[in-house]
Amino acid sequence: MDYTKLRAAALRDGEDEEAVTVDTRALIDKVLARYSGEWTTLRELIQNAADAQATTVKIKWETTPSTSVPLPLHAGAASNPNALLRHTVLHHTLRRLLVENDGQAFTKTDWARLKRIAEGNPDETKIGAFGVGFCSVFADCEEPFVRSGREAMAFYWKGNALFTRKMAVPDDAVAPDQAGKTTFVLDYRNATTALPNLLSVSQFLATSLTFVALQRIEFWVDDWKILDLHKKLSPSVAVSIPRNLDVRTKEGLMTVAGVDRSSAQIDAQYMHAVAWKPSTAATGSASASGSTSGGSNQPGSSKSTDTYGMSAGDMPSLRSFFSRLTGSSSSSSAQKEARNKAAREEKVAQDALLENLTDTGRASIFLRVTSASVKTNVSANFATELERATKKPPPKTTKMAILTSTYDDVLASEEAIKAVGAMTTASAAAAAASSSASAAATATTAPATAKPARLSHKKTPSTAGALPPPPDYTPAIPPADIFASVLPSKKPGGRIFIGFPTMQTTGGGMHVSAPSLIPTVEREAIDLNARWVRNWNMELLRVSGILVRLAFINEMADLAVKFRQFVEANRAANAAPGTVAVNSSVVPVPTAEEVARFVPEALHVLKTYTFSDSTPSAYVGQIIEEAFWTAYALPSLDVFSSRGVLSTAKVRMSNVELSSFVDGIPVVVEQMKDDPFIKKLHDFGIIQDATMDDVKAELESKPLNRDQLVHFLKWTSTQTRKGELSFIDMQKLLTAAVANVVDETTGSSALLELHRIKHFLVGNKIPANLPIPPNTLPLSITNSIPTPQLQALGWSALDILPWVEYLVASRVQLGAECNLTVDPNFAAQVLLVVSKNWDNTSLSSKSSIVSLLQEHTTMPTRTGMRKPEEAFFPSVKLFDDLPVVAPNCQHLKDKFLQQLGVRKTIDLDTIFTRLLSQPTPSVPSTAGTSTAGAAGTSEKAALAAPARKNWSHVELIKYLASVRGDIPSNDINKLRKTAFLPAEAGTDGPGSQLSGATLYRPDQLYEPSAAVRELGFPIVQWPDQPGNYYRKSSAEAQFLTALGLRHHPNASNLVEKMASPSQSLRDKARAYFIEHHQTHGYGTYNVRGTNMAIMPIQVSGGGSSEKQPQEVLVAPSACYQNADAAVLGFPILRKDLQPHAAKFGVYLNPPMDECVKRLLAKPPRSKEDAAVVFKYFATRLADLSGNSLQMLKKGAFVPVVRKSSVTASSAPVPNANGYPDEKKTPAARGQSTQTTIEHVSPESCYLGSSATYGDIFDFVDFGVNGNAFLFRCGSKSEPTKIEIAHLACNEPARLLSTMQTTERYLALLRSLAEELPRLMNDRELLQKMQRAPFLLASREISPSRPNQQNGQGAFSTLFSAQDAANDDGGDDDIDEPPIRQYQLASAANISILDDYISYRLFKDHLMCAPEEDALEAFYLALGAQKLSQVVTEDIRIGAHSPSQAEAVKLRSFVIERSKIFLYEYQKYRHDAIKHDIRWLEKNLAVEMVQSVSLRRSLRHSNETHTEKRSAASARSKGSGFVLYVASKSRVDMYQVGQAICQLVLSRPSQQAYFFFEPFLKLELLDLRARGYNVDRILRQRAAEARIAEEERRKALEAEQERIRADEKEWAERSKLAAAAQSSPDRKMPGGFADDGDSAPVHDFPPSNPQLLHQQQQNAIKKRGIFSGLTRRLGLDNKQDQEHSSDDGGHAEDERSARGGSGSAGAPTTSTQHDSNNNDEGRVTNPAVVQQNMLNAIQATRPFGSNSLYTPPTTNLVKEQATYCDSNHAHDLAMVAQAPRGMNVFLARAVTLPAADFLAQNRSVIATFEALLRDVAAVYDLAPDAVQMYYDATGPTIAFNTRGSIFCNLRYFVQLHARKMQAAGNRDAQQARVDATVWWWVVLAHELAHNLEQSHNAVHSYYTETFVQQYFHKMTARAASWNNAPARDLGAIAGASRLVSANDGGDGGDGDGPSAPAPPSYDQATSTGQRPSNLMD
Repeated sequence: MDYTKLRAAALRDGEDEEAVTVDTRALIDKVLARYSGEWTTLRELIQNAADAQATTVKIKWETTPSTSVPLPLHAGAASNPNALLRHTVLHHTLRRLLVENDGQAFTKTDWARLKRIAEGNPDETKIGAFGVGFCSVFADCEEPFVRSGREAMAFYWKGNALFTRKMAVPDDAVAPDQAGKTTFVLDYRNATTALPNLLSVSQFLATSLTFVALQRIEFWVDDWKILDLHKKLSPSVAVSIPRNLDVRTKEGLMTVAGVDRSSAQIDAQYMHAVAWKPSTAATGSASASGSTSGGSNQPGSSKSTDTYGMSAGDMPSLRSFFSRLTGSSSSSSAQKEARNKAAREEKVAQDALLENLTDTGRASIFLRVTSASVKTNVSANFATELERATKKPPPKTTKMAILTSTYDDVLASEEAIKAVGAMTTASAAAAAASSSASAAATATTAPATAKPARLSHKKTPSTAGALPPPPDYTPAIPPADIFASVLPSKKPGGRIFIGFPTMQTTGGGMHVSAPSLIPTVEREAIDLNARWVRNWNMELLRVSGILVRLAFINEMADLAVKFRQFVEANRAANAAPGTVAVNSSVVPVPTAEEVARFVPEALHVLKTYTFSDSTPSAYVGQIIEEAFWTAYALPSLDVFSSRGVLSTAKVRMSNVELSSFVDGIPVVVEQMKDDPFIKKLHDFGIIQDATMDDVKAELESKPLNRDQLVHFLKWTSTQTRKGELSFIDMQKLLTAAVANVVDETTGSSALLELHRIKHFLVGNKIPANLPIPPNTLPLSITNSIPTPQLQALGWSALDILPWVEYLVASRVQLGAECNLTVDPNFAAQVLLVVSKNWDNTSLSSKSSIVSLLQEHTTMPTRTGMRKPEEAFFPSVKLFDDLPVVAPNCQHLKDKFLQQLGVRKTIDLDTIFTRLLSQPTPSVPSTAGTSTAGAAGTSEKAALAAPARKNWSHVELIKYLASVRGDIPSNDINKLRKTAFLPAEAGTDGPGSQLSGATLYRPDQLYEPSAAVRELGFPIVQWPDQPGNYYRKSSAEAQFLTALGLRHHPNASNLVEKMASPSQSLRDKARAYFIEHHQTHGYGTYNVRGTNMAIMPIQVSGGGSSEKQPQEVLVAPSACYQNADAAVLGFPILRKDLQPHAAKFGVYLNPPMDECVKRLLAKPPRSKEDAAVVFKYFATRLADLSGNSLQMLKKGAFVPVVRKSSVTASSAPVPNANGYPDEKKTPAARGQSTQTTIEHVSPESCYLGSSATYGDIFDFVDFGVNGNAFLFRCGSKSEPTKIEIAHLACNEPARLLSTMQTTERYLALLRSLAEELPRLMNDRELLQKMQRAPFLLASREISPSRPNQQNGQGAFSTLFSAQDAANDDGGDDDIDEPPIRQYQLASAANISILDDYISYRLFKDHLMCAPEEDALEAFYLALGAQKLSQVVTEDIRIGAHSPSQAEAVKLRSFVIERSKIFLYEYQKYRHDAIKHDIRWLEKNLAVEMVQSVSLRRSLRHSNETHTEKRSAASARSKGSGFVLYVASKSRVDMYQVGQAICQLVLSRPSQQAYFFFEPFLKLELLDLRARGYNVDRILRQRAAEARIAEEERRKALEAEQERIRADEKEWAERSKLAAAAQSSPDRKMPGGFADDGDSAPVHDFPPSNPQLLHQQQQNAIKKRGIFSGLTRRLGLDNKQDQEHSSDDGGHAEDERSARGGSGSAGAPTTSTQHDSNNNDEGRVTNPAVVQQNMLNAIQATRPFGSNSLYTPPTTNLVKEQATYCDSNHAHDLAMVAQAPRGMNVFLARAVTLPAADFLAQNRSVIATFEALLRDVAAVYDLAPDAVQMYYDATGPTIAFNTRGSIFCNLRYFVQLHARKMQAAGNRDAQQARVDATVWWWVVLAHELAHNLEQSHNAVHSYYTETFVQQYFHKMTARAASWNNAPARDLGAIAGASRLVSANDGGDGGDGDGPSAPAPPSYDQATSTGQRPSNLMD
């Protein structure tokens, strides 16, 4: 809907305009007077005063005394103002509010605006904006009164309307001092409002005075002046704007033009009653006030009815509420005591106030105001929109101010508070001393000379548990916090002022005054909703942010000046007299005390400018803060630091760790670090942490002392370990750092460059008093730094090795006292340190230290400094003159000394020199070795050595064993290599003369043992004497063992003995080896690896334990344990040694590879030999694997018997494939059989036997074991499919002959088909199968034709046709069944039968695969082709039909049914669908052609066949496809479905064609009955029917329009005809002459309906070509016919309901006219006739009921008095809808059930429906206006009721159905034409009933007129059906000729032959019924 047009139409064509009215009282009471804030009335009146440029405002409340509580009556109460004021506050109620100001009097315009709502002050500089503020007075006042100057105005109500009356005030009615003032008089609506909280009112007034242009506000209650506020401003000072400050707002609407600064002072003088809380003091002061019951306890007290204006102190405390609930369980006694103390103090203070209510107090505050002049620059559009919202234009310039309190003002106020508080206490004491009568005169008053300040509240000490106060004690009077809401530092903080305060806070510690801000209507919040107002307000808030930033800059600048002056003053005071300042421009470095003095002031400034969340709108504070931070171009601002006020670019965040060693970096003071402002600066990145560059610069500026160095190292290492300082940055810092370290003992200083340090000293490793390298940090610095931190700096602890290296390398520079090689004491200290740390020293360091110390004389001994190798342990006392280690080294560790080379034993040379006086002669040993050099040395030394007793080798061994632990390892090695031991006698052999003549090395001898001695091994000589036996556990034996003496012979020695020529020695050696195999560990020796022949084997059936004449020896690897291996020729170990075969490495069986090689080299020659060999291999199946198994599988070692026969007869006759044909070969005589042995591989033979394959393949049987071995080698129980396939490809004919029958061969092929996937994996086999002619195919041969072969010599066989008994064999072979010939052929020559039609055509030339799915798939996989692929189809199309109407219908029908087909088919074959229905709708076209033929050709032959088709599809020239349909034949739906399937399916098949056919042939109802979902199509058809009906109606309307044009033309022609009546009538050329009637033809219509009716009657009497048609059809109404009808719809009530014009509504009576009437013979207006026919057609309508009952009626026909028109009764019920939606009715008298009736007549109903629809289309009837019905009996063919036409199905069944369904194509078309023409005339008859109910002449006239009018349409439709217009026209003409046989007619042309009566006539007369009863 277009609402814009609708609104314009309403404004243009709507009703009269009306004004919108307003209920004034409701508007004011509900909206304008209902404000959310307190004191709204006072606020608005103060604002009006400010707009009037007033300086003073006086506010006065007049009260009414209480009616229930009397005034105080005790003595002196009347003169005591305290009591009166207390009574007024407690019990009086408000009566009137007076607000007076001294501003300009109201002008005429002001008076006018006052009485108009929403007409605000148009002056943009004024506060008032909306014009509704004055309405706030109606919140409490009913009828306000205003006086201004000399005029006054009263407001009063009349009903809901507000009226005013204005008057001039008489001069005598106004006091002189009130003449120029304005007063608002507001009488309260009720008298129950209590006096509000005085403190709340006072605080509101103090806040209101802050920014408004007033100087004074007075507050009165009756005659008491409660409060007097006075504001003073200092002259303003211009403020310079920094260059980097951006004074333009974000959107550019406003610019700060100038800024100035001034100070403000507000003084307040107030009564103490302001601070009094009646609720607190009421209980205790009841008696003092003179009332019996005070406060809210009085029933009539006003306090109990209405109170407002509560202060913050009056709000109930939640803490006290919950404390009552929780009791003592949640509060400690201390908290309770604190609360009780506070309550007592509050009670005492309130009591003091109660006695001094009328006394006055003073308070003052000092504020700083920063004001700005703002220029605005808005566009014209913006100004217009803003003025529309506010009714004010935006100002060109505006003012803005912020209010803050400086730190100095706070200090001054606090000092003043102390002074005033002391004075107040003294004054209160004086007042207490006087009597109560004079209390009013002694009220406390501050001196006029005192500086105004806020009064301090001195808390009274707690009296709990203490003595009562002294008698002269007077409590302090608490001050009234008048300015609580003025100071921005107090809650709720700074607020937005628009002349008066709003509820919106700024979020910071400053008030913002912006009169140009636009508030909401209640003026409590800032409007940030409306678009233009929002932008304006946001820009103003941004201006305030800029102004706040400028104020902050000024505050910091003032602080910087004060701080510098203070520091300079301190320096000047502390400087010596006469000192001259060097540079006064440089700020001296402040001390920590000087900085701390200004920290509170700096914190005050930061707190003032710190923003938090603003309320109620947080967006306001965000906008101001955003402008504050973004106003400055540079990201920096000045802050207070440890060096004063500096830019944040120079200030860093404080760091305690950094300050310990760098103190020159300006940092944020520690007390300020947690301030929110500083945190925000840090978060924003404006203040940063100290960087590495800062620290580096500070380190480079000066050296560090000892403490600073320690802190620096700790900080650097910590940051490095945390990862916050990189290694490179750490190195830079160490490079920059220089420390000046002072020695605490000597006082000398040393400069340390930290970048040279590599090590640090650890006290527990190296003493601090010893020299250390210069790159090592002293212990005095590192002792307080943890080792991990020092290591983080890249330093390592000074290790022993570098320290020793330093001492050795620098021994000369260090001096003699510290020379390691000279001074024994220093060397002892150093060695002691190294010895203590020796266990913790690494091996590499130990080696280096040993090398360093061994090279120099570093070991103190008794004989002086020696090298460590030259020194001996103190335990060596064999000689007295040895260099033993000095006593001062006795604490050195022995292992340290040992590693240095200090000796515990004497070397062998010395021993041999000093102890062995006579050397042993050097005699070559049997092993070819000589004595060691020690013997030679001892020989040389024997000359010089003293004569001593010789030691034997036994004594020498005993000595060496005693000092074994101290003998150096090199001496031990020397002993092992020295031949110094003799052997037992006889060891040297038979030629040995002397015992022990030959000396041996220890490893060449064996310890004494009898078993070893028997084997002939050398034994060490050891005396067998008591006390000197050789014991294995003795130290000497263990020492000899360590030197290499053998306990027993090893395995290799025994193996050598086993190969000895002596059999006895061999046996002993084998026995010793077996006995000690486990104890001596001989199992580790690989005896099998020896090549010596040491193992005896069995010979000549060996295994006997008897001695053999000669023992045969072989290597262990050349014999085996298993005796069965002998069958392959392997040696077998002697039987007695077989239990120990594993010890000698003899295997159980020979290697399998060797066994396989022997088997293949010499395979068995007989079945028996093979069984034995195979049995052995069967025992070793587990060893068969890998290469050996593959060799066995491929090797030919299995013996098979080959039989061959030799005969003397002739050679056998070969068959077609070259094999002997046993049937053709003559019987042989004298045959002999020969057998030969052949060897085949296991894979080529099969196990067991087989009746099927026994003659084809080799089957063997070697027993269970032998078969198991062959099975392992690849033999199988039967051939595999792959093997069979190979055989079938190689020898197909032999295989077939062996199978003997085709069925068995087919079974073989089926088994191969099942294994097709596995067969296809073998590509070579697959290619062979594709080429080989091994597939069985069949060729069908007719009996009259000879047997055929494939021409390739393939084997063929003939079978009886019994296998093909079900095959029709074609049309020529029905009588005699065909013969099927089976042949072997390759896959390429075989076809798959998938097109039976093509097969019937070309079966004599085809070889087809067996019709089995599995075999067909198998043949296809091998290369066979489907028959549909072998046969090519070529579609030939005839000429296009001239009419394509049927093509359009057929396309719609095909698309419709294809939807159902595809939907159902995809459920079963989803993968077969190539295109969906959308593709088909887009790409399918249907064309009607004269003929369609299909030419089939068989590839690779000249065979062709041509067939006429009903339908076929082909690709069009474009991208679509065309379905060609032959128009001369009946459409074969099977062929249509076949053509469509070829388009939409990827693999069309016969099954798909059959599946599609029912969808094309059955009606939708039949399909739905079979379970298919066709409801959607039915609904679509219904929608299409509705559209068609609409189109039909439009066509009728167009026809009516044409008729009206014809009527107009006829009227004009009539006028011309009237003018020419005198002229003779002319006949129309070509006109027909009527029989016996020569009346002239008139060309004008009748002048009235009666004449028209008469003309119609005359026209009926004429004899045209259709005059006898209805009569011959039995439809005429002659007087002798009996008119009867079954339709009760012609009753008067039913007929009157018909639509249309003419006589269709009711029976028409015509009057007889005289034959001489002038109108006789006139031609009826054709337009009128056409209009009547259209009316009749329009009168038809659907029948809207499911049943029909019409009683019989009889009408008298006026043409003849005796003729009655009878209408028969009908009782019908609708039972179904035909396929295309036509209703089907069934007579209730029919006994057959409806379902059975529909099932039996389904096709007839569909045919009849199509026929009736064709007839209805001729008349342009709506399809649903025609119904069909069936009755069992009755004469009615059709009837018309209420415009609905019912046609009798029974007549169609009897007359036409059989001919239409049983005839051929051509006859069926003719039958269709005949039936359609017949029912076309019937409908003309029924349509005429829409114009005339009775069967009279008028009805006959209209019937003939319908026939005449629609004749051409009927002929055109009939011609389109069969493209034979002559024949169809002849049929219709034949029907027309029926009218020529007029039965006693009206004359005319009746001499021609009469056409036979129609079937209806014949049928009617045959049943004895009159033909006139057939239709109603």
